[in-house]
Amino acid sequence: MRLVVTSNSSMNVLVTGASGFFGSHITRALLRRGHDVSAFHRNSTDFRRIEEERRHVRLWNLSNCSLDEPFRIKGRIDAVLHTAACYGRDGESFSEVQRTNTVFPLELMEAASRNGCGLFINMDTYFHKEYEAFNYVTAYSLSKKHIVEWARNVASLLGIRVVNLKLEHLFGPDDHAAKFTMQVLGACLRNDPALPLTRGEQKRDFVYVTDAVQATLAILERSYDASGFEAHEIGAGELVELKEFVEYIHHTSGSSTLLGFGMLPYRVGEIMASKADNTSLLEMGWKISVPWKRGVELLVDATCREHRAIKGES
Repeated sequence: MRLVVTSNSSMNVLVTGASGFFGSHITRALLRRGHDVSAFHRNSTDFRRIEEERRHVRLWNLSNCSLDEPFRIKGRIDAVLHTAACYGRDGESFSEVQRTNTVFPLELMEAASRNGCGLFINMDTYFHKEYEAFNYVTAYSLSKKHIVEWARNVASLLGIRVVNLKLEHLFGPDDHAAKFTMQVLGACLRNDPALPLTRGEQKRDFVYVTDAVQATLAILERSYDASGFEAHEIGAGELVELKEFVEYIHHTSGSSTLLGFGMLPYRVGEIMASKADNTSLLEMGWKISVPWKRGVELLVDATCREHRAIKGES
């Protein structure tokens, strides 16, 4: 047994992807709860999302340090929280996507095991659920599926606890502009003449980012007494049609944009419904605190405030 922590214990947590959308939210939450945070980064990392928190985080540049170094110099790392991901949206090759999403976390699991770290939390996606054949961002989906398969088979051999957290449709402030929710909101706030969309009959389980953070913290701060693999699904457990979700963004933002439902065809292998089985999280005492409509309202308000700040408006 390597790790025994409780919600009252301050932990040393090593985060990957701390400057990303979910990673930045979880990094702020960890610091607020009194945990010590270390983070890997690269020369090209944009720290905009965690500019204020950056001085409180011990940063490790992957260009000039080994994966073992944070464990050896910082002191005992209690847990690794892997949020980094490569979607292949910026021209990365298939092999680059695979290296980032499969090889890198596997090597990091091995480094954690070598250095006495007992917990590795992997943030996963609903894109590769076993019963689906979704062909969008195929390399990303495959690579995320592969690291879960590796973790399931080697966690006990490595003597480490690997917890896989499968996120449903995550949304919230400061997400990547290429994500579906932010594309819709951007078009609405610009009052684009029209926004081409599918018929919007797909059903998703929308989970606001702060609720996903709280679920992750609930997992992180549990007590563990054995190595091995476990999995949980993070979502509200509620199906909402994309059309209803988009229409509420449109209404909340006061947009004049024409919502072009039916202008686009469905993608090949489109996921028509995906919902979390969040039973295990509910049994731990976690629950949704931000229903999806309230989440949309918070997102629209935060994004409008950010746009006003950029323009120098009060």
